[in-house]
Amino acid sequence: MTEELRDRAWLLVGLFGNDEGELAVRSGRLTLRTKGGVSFDVPLAEVGSVEFPWYTFGAGVQFTVAGRRYRLSFVLPTAYGGRIGDVPEGRRIGAAWQTAFREAGLLGRPR
Repeated sequence: MTEELRDRAWLLVGLFGNDEGELAVRSGRLTLRTKGGVSFDVPLAEVGSVEFPWYTFGAGVQFTVAGRRYRLSFVLPTAYGGRIGDVPEGRRIGAAWQTAFREAGLLGRPR
């Protein structure tokens, strides 16, 4: 997997909620930090079922860590002032993460 990658991401909560944070991979570990604290900090081997659903247009990812499903978006939500013009940047970030997860052999790996 990419040696180090760090991007702003929004943890999707329920149907309409989100929690701003940072998704990072470093030294073989995947970390999600939100304003509420560290959601997880795990070795990549503990990440499973990585998917980039078609309906996120490449700007969102979902995966499982310790039996919990996480859904993340890389597009600035409208609640934070996001606009349609933010989608291309979210897709660029999503593509970098898709490459990183693919290189780590995690894309589509069941868990």
